Amino acid sequence: MYIAIVPLCNNTVKLLDPNDMKLNLKIATALGLSAFVPALYSQQRPNIIYIMSDDHAYQALSAYGGPLKDLAPTPNIDRIAASGMRFNRCLVTNSISGPCRAVILTGKSIKWLKEVKDSGKPFMLMMHHKAPHREWWPGPNELALYKGVTFPEPATLFDDYSDRGTAEKTQDMTISKTMRIEEDLKMYSDRSKMKTTGLNRMNPEQSKAWDAVYDPIIRHFYESNLSGKDLIRFKYQRYLQDYLACIAAVDKSVGEVLDYLKENGLDKNTIVIYASDQGFYMEEHGWFDKRWMFEQSYRTPLLIKWAGVIKPGSVNEDYDIDEWELFDIKADPEEMKNVYNELAYASIKEDLHKRLTKIMAKYKDSEALAHSFLPGK
Repeated sequence: MYIAIVPLCNNTVKLLDPNDMKLNLKIATALGLSAFVPALYSQQRPNIIYIMSDDHAYQALSAYGGPLKDLAPTPNIDRIAASGMRFNRCLVTNSISGPCRAVILTGKSIKWLKEVKDSGKPFMLMMHHKAPHREWWPGPNELALYKGVTFPEPATLFDDYSDRGTAEKTQDMTISKTMRIEEDLKMYSDRSKMKTTGLNRMNPEQSKAWDAVYDPIIRHFYESNLSGKDLIRFKYQRYLQDYLACIAAVDKSVGEVLDYLKENGLDKNTIVIYASDQGFYMEEHGWFDKRWMFEQSYRTPLLIKWAGVIKPGSVNEDYDIDEWELFDIKADPEEMKNVYNELAYASIKEDLHKRLTKIMAKYKDSEALAHSFLPGK
């Protein structure tokens, strides 16, 4: 499944017209909900809230399970999965956030909901979080959330890339070499700290709270003089403590939206979607970031709830769409019209399938073989 993301800029909330049934059909199809499209016509037209975070790894969302689910739970985002559907095979075509980035919307979203909920018209709200994008700056309320928590190390944290190609061995996204001590992990010396724009944005109260958490960690780090695997282990723990604290703040924001919908009687007729622009490495293979064609970066979280339409707690394991396209290059050189199911092309379609079957037999290819390479198979 591929999700089309519409970036929003300038701290704005975009209101689309859900009275347009063609628009509703497109939205439902894009979200993989085409099976539920008849419900758009048989009941009151729903509201839609689309929430997206930047670089939120599915491994860091407790609805997907895994070793972090109990140590760093996301109970509010999980409410969407519990009340709706969790998509296990939502993948992206290119794991980089640039095309999908948007502004942070916080309290403005609730304010906007209050203004439009009594208008009598359905609404669509797109609420995008920049967190937990690098450099993973926790919010004031989450600074010490995971202080003292030790997260389990992934089995491949110290991967040496043996039996792999040159690309894996020479990439530039390892925790050991690429992750920066000061900029990424906030282990600022007194001199570098004064030059840090992010810290300079804080007011005195915020700065004091920051120092109270980070100064003891910084002192201990430099006194310990770590190297080798001990340094990698320290980096891993600091990375997760900051990254997951950012996600905790996003989770609280999602909870505020869900609570508001319930308190104001909007939860029964509002589709709520939570997603990210792509996946992220939680130090599998000793990596962070996402610029690599492996499961952790291409797989992204997707949760959707729609009361009365999507079964609570359901799971979607679909990986791809079994759909064919056929274009008449002579009549349609721009390939704008799919004629695969048109009767006039039935004989051509049959001939092409026969030719494909012969080619697959020649190269010993099959549907079963293709599915055997899919993750989790």
